[in-house]
Amino acid sequence: MKHLALFTLLLVAIVACKERPSGETQPVVVAPVEEDTLIAIIDTLELLNIASEPPQAVDELFDDFIYSYMEDSLLQRRRTKFPLPYYDYHSSTRIDEQDWKHDQLFASLGYYTLLFDREDDMDLVGDTSLVSVQVESISLRDHSMRKYYFERIDGLWVLEAINHRDLLAHEGRGPNNGQHLLSTTVSAESTTIDTSAIDTSNTHSRTTNSRTTNSRTTNSRITNSRTPNSRTANSRATNTRANDFLRFYARFVTDSLYQLRHIANPLEFITIDPDDSFSILETTLDRNQWYAFQPTLPMDTLININYGQQNDEHSSHKILKVNGVGNGYSNIFYFRRERGRWLMYRYDDTGM
Repeated sequence: MKHLALFTLLLVAIVACKERPSGETQPVVVAPVEEDTLIAIIDTLELLNIASEPPQAVDELFDDFIYSYMEDSLLQRRRTKFPLPYYDYHSSTRIDEQDWKHDQLFASLGYYTLLFDREDDMDLVGDTSLVSVQVESISLRDHSMRKYYFERIDGLWVLEAINHRDLLAHEGRGPNNGQHLLSTTVSAESTTIDTSAIDTSNTHSRTTNSRTTNSRTTNSRITNSRTPNSRTANSRATNTRANDFLRFYARFVTDSLYQLRHIANPLEFITIDPDDSFSILETTLDRNQWYAFQPTLPMDTLININYGQQNDEHSSHKILKVNGVGNGYSNIFYFRRERGRWLMYRYDDTGM
């Protein structure tokens, strides 16, 4: 590329000669080009040449694509479908290309996480036949989720939409309430609705209100201006179950005493054998040994890449995989629900 640039400059110097009427030639005086300017021109030409050629096999694995998408602003614009539908809580808009700002997604975090219900689903990460993947950025502080919808069209991954929503919207707790995932009336160890979370200001259990059937239905069938029928209570119960693990996790990583009470004793521990880096050591840890081996857990944000794995709101098992971005770091935490409470029963530390 540098040889091509130098040849171009030489050609310009040759052509920049004009003939006098007498047949003699006289060179046109050309201002000398500074060395720094020449280097900048060459670098720009090389950059344009690289940008015109997409990375090889960038679309074979979604993980390869998403890394390039986060880092390469030119690729990001080419692989975003404009105008891009953007749904923000109760409103929607479309983002034009000229208004698009480079989105780093989770690159600045230095890690990303994956949520699974079953170990078998972890094999989906390397599946090259995927045609649809969603990247979910879950904020544990303001209980919101930003979901990016990627589709593979004609072999190329493209961002088609973004949806930003409140995880507690169905429970009557929106962003204006300033609620935290921990600040809820529903216990992280119970799926029973706390009746104080239901607005009953216009009803009484033993009054003959036309919108209340009888006193026995107060907890689940209250119908007033805010809860028009029993389906509202049911939707709250469903959403409560869906976010139950997130509530548990939010407290698990911020409350050390709570964390210790929710670790199995003994804890299954799988790691690399310190005497043989090619062997895996399967052992157990006493609960009191946990702090000696405890890694840093994400506290503010979870990034879930949904390759198509099952994430059932009624599942009694959750697997949280934490991967570093470009550094080989990998930890896996296994949780199960026992007698109404979540418990971490296994910890894998087999990354570099």
